[in-house]
Amino acid sequence: MKDVSVVQHIFAAWPNTAVMARELAVDYFTCFQWKRRDTIPGRHWPRVLAAYQTKTGQSLDVEENRLSA
Repeated sequence: MKDVSVVQHIFAAWPNTAVMARELAVDYFTCFQWKRRDTIPGRHWPRVLAAYQTKTGQSLDVEENRLSA
C-alpha cells in the first residue's frame, strides 16, 4: 500500500483547492502551494485540522507528515 501524506489526505476531504481555500479563509494561491509542496505551515495546522474534523467527523493522529495506522 502506498503511503499517503497527511496533506494529501486532508486535501482529499475537499472537492477542490478553491473550496478548501475559501473554507479555511486563505488565499487560493496559498492553498495551492500547500498542495503542490505537500506541506502546510505550522501556524495553519490548528485551523486546518479543526476544519478537517468538522468536515469529516474524524480526527487525524499526525506524526511526521504520515497518517498513523
